[in-house]
Amino acid sequence: MIVELQNNLIKRLQETFKGLEYHGKTGLRPLNIISQEIPESRYESDEEIFPYILVRILEGEDSVDPDENSETNIVMIICTYDEGEDQQGHKDTLNIINKIRLDLLSDPNISPRFKMVNKLLWALNEEELDPFYVGWVSTDWEHKGIMLQENEHC
Repeated sequence: MIVELQNNLIKRLQETFKGLEYHGKTGLRPLNIISQEIPESRYESDEEIFPYILVRILEGEDSVDPDENSETNIVMIICTYDEGEDQQGHKDTLNIINKIRLDLLSDPNISPRFKMVNKLLWALNEEELDPFYVGWVSTDWEHKGIMLQENEHC
């Protein structure tokens, strides 16, 4: 179920950013939206990775009460690349963060099974990593808890 949440969020982001381009190592490029980790074999060089959103499941919480919902925390790590002397790459990262915020806050339901709850948190990286510009968006998602089955062997 948690993987389904991550997959649905990735599909939503792909729709949100369809046709848009941001700074990468080779100029303006569409966003790569990646699940959990950057696979080394998927990209021939670092130039192909940027810009990207890495959709990472961090943690979750379940209750022993079957009537209570579960929560899962997903962080979206945004990274753009800009070698411009004016060091304006942070603007691409902020524009991506803002687009995610507007989309998810205007419709916090990914599907009938998953709803964003609590607060949407976001930030830019505190350290300067020029020419890399990094930010993140953290979200909590509510979904039905695990249906525990009685174990006949106990």
